[in-house]
Amino acid sequence: PLRHSHLSIADGVAEFTHQRPASRNALTLEMRQDYHDMLDCVEGDRSIRALILTGSGGSFCAGGDLKSIQGIFSNPDASARAPEAMRRR
Repeated sequence: PLRHSHLSIADGVAEFTHQRPASRNALTLEMRQDYHDMLDCVEGDRSIRALILTGSGGSFCAGGDLKSIQGIFSNPDASARAPEAMRRR
């Protein structure tokens, strides 16, 4: 299940919507997992011809959520692993 996003599919179009309008949909590690889960879903569905990425509340995405990732930068081991964590499996 998606935690901070919504996926709808209709008429061959998948729409993936960020659902954190209070933070202007800034990306968290949980949202990264939502992206991976969404991609797993749409990649296996041959009926989907288009994917729309959007955000609720008038903003698509403000970038990385600094509050949620601040601990990563204070930990050298976690900081070194961060780029790999953001890549697609």
